[in-house]
Amino acid sequence: MKLTTLAFSFIVAGLFFIALVNFGNQLAIDNGAEWSILQDDRINSSIITAESNLGSAQNSANIGRASFENDSLKSDANDVILPSIKSVGTTLGGTMTSMYNLIFGTAADILNIPSIVLVTIVSILVVLTVVLAWRLYRTGS
Repeated sequence: MKLTTLAFSFIVAGLFFIALVNFGNQLAIDNGAEWSILQDDRINSSIITAESNLGSAQNSANIGRASFENDSLKSDANDVILPSIKSVGTTLGGTMTSMYNLIFGTAADILNIPSIVLVTIVSILVVLTVVLAWRLYRTGS
């Protein structure tokens, strides 16, 4: 499977998941449910974290753009490139942390999994992901 096909598949699966959650939420609103999944504290904190990370990334991009437009002859590449890399890294890190808290934190609460077991499972998944990414890089398929 080509990398572009794999990326497209992940994007479509993510959009389908978002549509499924929105459908369930709208179904709950339409039928007068007492509780909605969007009222969960973990989901709300994840949304707030994502919004703040995206807001700081946008502010950093606007500052870099203004610096680049105002002092085009004097601006250094470090003034534009490094803050952009930092903001992208911060946004991705916040997104990964939020997804970890949503998936594994909720599962640990529901199933009463001890933290050492959860850390072991996550460590195995991370190592497996790194090995598979290395295999994909080395073989190209």
